[in-house]
Amino acid sequence: MCQFTSFVLTIDREFWDPSESHETIIEHHGLHADGAHGPNVLRVEITPPDDTSLCEDLSAWRYHVDQDALPEWAVCDPGRCEERARAALARRAAADRWFARVDSQQATAGYRGTATAGNYGTATAGNRGTATAGDRGTATAGDCGTATAGNRGTATAGDCGTATAGSGGTATAGSGGTATAGDCGTATAGYHGTAAAGSSGTATAGSGGMATAGDCGTATAGNYGTATAGSGGTATAGNRGTATAGDRGTATAGSGGTATAGNRGTATAGDRGTATAGSSGEIRIRYWDSSSVRCRVAVGYVGEGGIEPDAAYVVVDGQLAKQEDSHGS
Repeated sequence: MCQFTSFVLTIDREFWDPSESHETIIEHHGLHADGAHGPNVLRVEITPPDDTSLCEDLSAWRYHVDQDALPEWAVCDPGRCEERARAALARRAAADRWFARVDSQQATAGYRGTATAGNYGTATAGNRGTATAGDRGTATAGDCGTATAGNRGTATAGDCGTATAGSGGTATAGSGGTATAGDCGTATAGYHGTAAAGSSGTATAGSGGMATAGDCGTATAGNYGTATAGSGGTATAGNRGTATAGDRGTATAGSGGTATAGNRGTATAGDRGTATAGSSGEIRIRYWDSSSVRCRVAVGYVGEGGIEPDAAYVVVDGQLAKQEDSHGS
């Protein structure tokens, strides 16, 4: 694959389509390209280098904005827009296996066995076994096993197992397992598991688990879990969980949870929750209004109305109050 690619960026997501047509992408995904205050989307193209031998080096591809009027968020931070588009290019190249080779190997082992395959191969091991596959390969291990796949590969391990995939890869582990994926990858772990994904990745862990995603990533953890996302990321944790997002990120925690977002981020917590936001950030805490018998949301903006950055807030009598001040009221 060495031809131009088209992407459409919204304020927090990236979209593409095999047609490489911006308007088709917008229509296919139901995007609202223009709003009352100007454009809502950013149309970009990324083209391969003239030297086709450099096609696999995605950093050599050229980034171009294909519209004149820009959304406010794109004007404020054009470098961030390019970072997001290039991360989407890497995800797309990995998912569609643009640079996969034709040579392959396959290794299969029984119970307690070990299977190893070369680049672009497939390795499968039985229960308590170990499976290792090379770049762009697939490794699958049985219960309590370990599966490791190279760049852009897929690694799947059974219950209590460990799955590790390289950059652009996908790692899935069973209940109680650990899944780790490289940059632009996706890591999913079962109940009580731990999932970690690299930059631009997505990490999802089950109830009681922990999910950590790198910059621009998304981390989602189940009830009682902990979700941490890097700068520009989104972190979502279940009831009584903890969600932490980096600068410009969004952190959402369930009832009774704690949500912390970096500068210019938004922190949202459920009933009896605690929310903390950095400079120029926003705090939202849902609470129950017994007088009107309905849920309401207390909203505060850092730097306005006495709301301070990096301070924990709760709701007291329908108003946001610093956590330490609320103990004496």
